Amino acid sequence: ISAARQLIAYVYERKFCDLQQNSNWVKSFEDYNLAQFSHLAMLARYHDLETSARLFQELMAVCQAYGHKNRRLLVFGRLCGWEMAQEEHHVAHNVVREGFFFRMLNVLVNRRLEMLINSFATELIPRDDVLSRLSEIYPHLDNSEQVMDRLISDIVDLPCSFVSRGPQSEHTVAMLNIDDVIYVLMGFYQLELCHNPQALLHRVGKW
Repeated sequence: ISAARQLIAYVYERKFCDLQQNSNWVKSFEDYNLAQFSHLAMLARYHDLETSARLFQELMAVCQAYGHKNRRLLVFGRLCGWEMAQEEHHVAHNVVREGFFFRMLNVLVNRRLEMLINSFATELIPRDDVLSRLSEIYPHLDNSEQVMDRLISDIVDLPCSFVSRGPQSEHTVAMLNIDDVIYVLMGFYQLELCHNPQALLHRVGKW
């Protein structure tokens, strides 16, 4: 499971870099969905087509077997479409979901690759940073205080740990598990896609 989690973080890192360098990032999801991009990322890393294909199959098997116990595996498996075989228009929907996911991730890490790498390595992200960026992730909720309050409550209710800001500092910062945060935000996305699709989809294409 640990190796699978590290491989997922590597795929996210490579996709994040790809999107930052791509002027038409929405089209990048249409050209390569996340499953296809994962193959390419593994091929670039291991330089062997057979090895990269085998590793991706093993990764998806781990996601399906242990996703119910591990949120990083669960979210990645869903993004790669393991549950979508029976959904109508599942290819188009997956493009939209992937687009929202990486836009959300971009905002969460303040558009900084080093913060993305560090957050997935340590599994931690400051709670105040997450709360301060919710309105940018879901800007249409600015007109719906009740819904935004519910989302804030879901984030605040997540388990947190406290770390010192510096080695000699008595100031501590509340830290959340980044995979827990992503799980909550993607779950909320699914609800908004059902109840308020136009407002949400209007934001998906904005990097």
